[in-house]
Amino acid sequence: QLRVLFDDEFLEANPRDQQRTAFYDELTLAKKAKRVVSITKVQKQSEVKTWEKDGKSYSSIIGCSIVTEKAKTANYVYNEYILRKDDNGRWKILGWHLGDKVDIEE
Repeated sequence: QLRVLFDDEFLEANPRDQQRTAFYDELTLAKKAKRVVSITKVQKQSEVKTWEKDGKSYSSIIGCSIVTEKAKTANYVYNEYILRKDDNGRWKILGWHLGDKVDIEE
């Protein structure tokens, strides 16, 4: 089900078996560290960056997750997600990286 969210280019670079193994490895590490993601928020639509390149539509959005490990202080993790519109007009995740801290309202 997770792969439905991703762009075809991302899927080609990340074969199903490889992605499944990496997902379960990360899940196992998170359980051992007692890591909990308590909430994830994204920027308001009006703050999302969009652009066109080679006839394709792209978008960039920052998401913030509150992550706690072993019931200690919460850490705020900001990721920038790059999206591309597919031929059916649906936005798909092309990739992501750590992003800059931004003000994300409640």
